[in-house]
Amino acid sequence: MSKIRASSPRLDMLRPAVLLVLLGLTQYPFIILRITSLKSNDQFYHSIWNLGFPLHPENYALAWQALCGHMWNSVVITTLSVVGTVLLSLLSAQALARHQFYGPMAAGYVITGLPLLLLFAVCSRQFIHGLTSGALKA
Repeated sequence: MSKIRASSPRLDMLRPAVLLVLLGLTQYPFIILRITSLKSNDQFYHSIWNLGFPLHPENYALAWQALCGHMWNSVVITTLSVVGTVLLSLLSAQALARHQFYGPMAAGYVITGLPLLLLFAVCSRQFIHGLTSGALKA
């Protein structure tokens, strides 16, 4: 039988402090992002860390005008990909559930492993190139 040790009071006080530090480190990039998004280019280059006044909320409208077409393109591609994946999955699930196969587990392994095999075939050249270029000395 194993003994359950009671946690020490120091450890109980240290855990929230560590979590608060980690929370601060996690949120820091988002805080800097918000501060810099409200600056003009001149304010950004002259005082990076300070919140410069006057604030420029029109930066969000300009960013939306620049990115709107790309965002809708991403939404359309993502929607079509999800619909295609769901339809293919439904067809595969119905075939695996209704019909008797010699090896249902083997069919599942093939369906599961095929995307990994395709990823390996497509990306192997880039992976090898990255490994060898990182090892070369200039």
